[in-house]
Amino acid sequence: MYSINHNPNVFPTFNHRSPDSVAAAKSLLQKNWIANEKDALELETNVQLKLIGSWNQIVAAARSFGISVPYIGRKGHKQDP
Repeated sequence: MYSINHNPNVFPTFNHRSPDSVAAAKSLLQKNWIANEKDALELETNVQLKLIGSWNQIVAAARSFGISVPYIGRKGHKQDP
């Protein structure tokens, strides 16, 4: 099994991403693994529509400019410090 500990360069990349977008990307990969192109595109479109303009997406954009704003915690997960 692959662990983030095997590639320390991966964590800083994920650390500057919205936790919702990281979870959505993982979900898309799992659900679209065997999906046909039409279904995969439809699912991706729906996920993107939910993410665009969400608080955590705005925070990720602000953080890319060096503005420190906290993410809103995802249900069942620890909140970003």
